[in-house]
Amino acid sequence: MDRVDTNDYRMTVMWILIGVGALGVLCAACIGGGSLLVFVGVQHALETELPKVMEPMFVLMDFGSFLEMGHIQCGYELTTEAFQRRQSLDKFTKFVADHPQLCRPWSETDGGEMVGDSCSYTVTTSADDGQRSTFKLSLRREHGRWKVEAIAFQ
Repeated sequence: MDRVDTNDYRMTVMWILIGVGALGVLCAACIGGGSLLVFVGVQHALETELPKVMEPMFVLMDFGSFLEMGHIQCGYELTTEAFQRRQSLDKFTKFVADHPQLCRPWSETDGGEMVGDSCSYTVTTSADDGQRSTFKLSLRREHGRWKVEAIAFQ
């Protein structure tokens, strides 16, 4: 009678299990590596691309907040050099005084689509009596920073 050596059988099963386990670890590493690459890609986008897209909105919000708080000079500093050549700080201060809707809380902001180094937003403000006013702010990237280029009332 042929006798089966259980040690050989155990060794064969052990090597099969080691092979399957190694293959499983390899697959997990590949899947995990792929997930890691996706995570790194998303993280890179959040760290580099999102701020680029959001920067004009942050400037817009700062501009509105400065005017609402009465910090006209701070708002003026967020305008482009071309804007400042067209309008001095004194003229800008008078312009803001003549257009109090610029200093009201902004109830709606639409737009923000970037075309090259420019983008624009339509802003709606509401007075205490419910009167609404709408104006457009155009922004331009200047020396790597977004700034207000123009204000137009509709």
